[in-house]
Amino acid sequence: MVLKNLIKARKSPPDNSLSDDAALVATHLLPGMEALPTVVLVLDKLSLKIAFANPSAEAMLERSRKQLAQTSWPELFANADELVTTITSIADHRFNATHLDAVLERPGREPLHVHAIVAYLEVAPNYVLLELFENERHLKTDREERIHDLTAVNKQLIRNLAHEIKKSARRHSRRSATARVRTGCA
Repeated sequence: MVLKNLIKARKSPPDNSLSDDAALVATHLLPGMEALPTVVLVLDKLSLKIAFANPSAEAMLERSRKQLAQTSWPELFANADELVTTITSIADHRFNATHLDAVLERPGREPLHVHAIVAYLEVAPNYVLLELFENERHLKTDREERIHDLTAVNKQLIRNLAHEIKKSARRHSRRSATARVRTGCA
């Protein structure tokens, strides 16, 4: 979303004399991607290796840039086949951009459901741009489950409190009745 405007602003004809990595750097896109709050990855479309990851990507994926640079894109996701097919379609210029839902595998943690936007980079044709967002539906479902659980716990607490009040009132009325019988007021 933000990236579309950034890419349009930085479009320039690619210099075919540069190496792939130099061509990516020459686009001057990377400094702008550094500052984005969303997760941004640039993938080499042939090897599917991660060529660039912004700080948000490092945080979400819980890996450093060096670790990510040695990581193949399919290693990160549970539904890797669908993602590889999508990247291949973009690499073959069947379409310029698409989006899909994916499941991010994180070692030692629960899988994270994300929404991925995959786009072709005109200024760096050997690379594919990937932007990830936490899946709002998944977050909404989790939030609703927590609210439901809290509601059930609150209802149980109120029942317990009402029971204790009732029990205390019975004890108090018994004591009052016993005291009246002893004093002969009954």
